[in-house]
Amino acid sequence: MTSSPSQFFDLPDEILLIILTKLNIIDVFNLKGLNRRIDNIVYDEVIARNLTLFKYWSYDVICKLDNELLDLFCLKILPEIHYKIQSLNVEISSMKRIFLSTTYPNLYKLGVYNVDKNTTLFLLRDNNSYLNIYKNQITSFIIRFNNKSQRSFSDQLPVIFTSIFEMFTNLDYLNFIANSIDHQQLSFEISSPPSIVSANVLKLIINVDSFNDCLYVLDGRFENLHTLCIRISRIHSDEIIRNNKEILFNLKYFSLTSDAGTIAYDELVVPLIHRMLNLEKLRLFLVVVHKETFIDGNNLKYNIINYLLHLKQFGFNIHSFIPIDNPNDLPSNEDIRQTLKNVGNNYSFCCINYYPESRMGHCNIYSYSCSNEMKFYYNVTNNFQSGIYKFVRKISLCDEYPFEHEFFIRISQSFPFVESLSLTNQKPQNEKKNEETNLPIAQFCHLTRLNFDDAHDDYIEQFLLDRKTCLSNNFLITVEYYQLQRVTFNFTRASTKNNCEKCGYKYYNDALNV
Repeated sequence: MTSSPSQFFDLPDEILLIILTKLNIIDVFNLKGLNRRIDNIVYDEVIARNLTLFKYWSYDVICKLDNELLDLFCLKILPEIHYKIQSLNVEISSMKRIFLSTTYPNLYKLGVYNVDKNTTLFLLRDNNSYLNIYKNQITSFIIRFNNKSQRSFSDQLPVIFTSIFEMFTNLDYLNFIANSIDHQQLSFEISSPPSIVSANVLKLIINVDSFNDCLYVLDGRFENLHTLCIRISRIHSDEIIRNNKEILFNLKYFSLTSDAGTIAYDELVVPLIHRMLNLEKLRLFLVVVHKETFIDGNNLKYNIINYLLHLKQFGFNIHSFIPIDNPNDLPSNEDIRQTLKNVGNNYSFCCINYYPESRMGHCNIYSYSCSNEMKFYYNVTNNFQSGIYKFVRKISLCDEYPFEHEFFIRISQSFPFVESLSLTNQKPQNEKKNEETNLPIAQFCHLTRLNFDDAHDDYIEQFLLDRKTCLSNNFLITVEYYQLQRVTFNFTRASTKNNCEKCGYKYYNDALNV
């Protein structure tokens, strides 16, 4: 049985309102003008108080409103509902017109997306900026930089960071995520670091370059900070530890993410967590190179949990690597699984892989409570247990046994929104098919980066043959030039033409950025 549009509009106002709050705000306001009752519901405060005035193409890829829609909002809708709006998310190219179309007396939360260096500094530092009238009004600010920036401006990020606090004097929440794809992370390790002090900031979400930058944030300048979610590009053992080792009494929620391997887990990470005596919620997403043992449940219990007496929630996704010195005395999956019971969490996962040729072992442990927060999944092998990881954006495939075509089908289905994929495997495929064989196609529709670190020609062929793999447009591939030449028959192979045409080319030395 199907429902007609008239049956939909016959629903009670309360039910219609619930349905409309689940829709894209653009689609909601397209209903305006159908009748007076719908207009009243569309303009209800529940809908009007939170507006996002841009469109999502895919994860973290947005586009501005077209001119017709922008005219509709700026000339008609916003002036009618401006006093109801409390939260506003805008794309930078449309922002000036949106703010000059009316005033927003109850606006307290602002998100600005697709920004670049010059525009941001103008908005935050120019005395004539149209944001000045909201200087004391905005308490929550989100900023997202343009992922397609052609030139890094990391040196300007501290200036932008400081300018935000100078512009919004009553800020208590800041979400400051720089462009990690182009290595544009915030760093305070400069000759004259900004002297920011704020007693108002309670929650901070931020990307930084080094562990020292994390210590800078926690050195007392944000004295009432209770929530810190921080991503660190590198955690090195040669970091200069600041003298400030005071207890962080006010911190209640700490999330630490670093997808680059570190050997300084015991030296830097664990002592920092020991300072957070009143912590109630902890999230750790780490890649650790350890000397002797994997990071398991025993390690988490004795090094972390036992020190945090107020801890209520602990989520983790930790990859640890150890050298294999004695192949006859290595822990099994069941051994690690038993230790996870010490964490007080029966909903944890573990997977161990040993690589006899490289004499390395890899262990991944994670709590299911963190599965929706996982953005990366490293060292996926043939032993990977299929699942749906729709929030993961970055994966690495690595094994000392061949990856067959079926493996890539599983990977594409398990990571439907993956954007960055790297592959390391020098073993040729065993089950190669001829050109005419009909195979299910691995769909990597959101892939923007493909990196062959140390890969056999078979895997380059696996991704470039359109009968095996469907790729997104405008992706970047890093590959040895001579491998690409071999796989494409000196760029004349018809079956690789479609996928090759989806990329551009940039040469350097013996390799090729496509």
